[in-house]
Amino acid sequence: MNEERNRGLNKEVVVRYAASAVVGIMEWWFMNEKPLPPVEMAEQIGMLLDRKL
Repeated sequence: MNEERNRGLNKEVVVRYAASAVVGIMEWWFMNEKPLPPVEMAEQIGMLLDRKL
């Protein structure tokens, strides 16, 4: 978690926000018949989490 970027935010709120985003992405992936390979999805989610947190 990027402490400077998240200054003033409750850690639990940040974690719940990120978890909700991941669940939403996974829901999209399944509902659209897995348009990307699992490894690519994992990489994409990892890059997004690194970028935002």
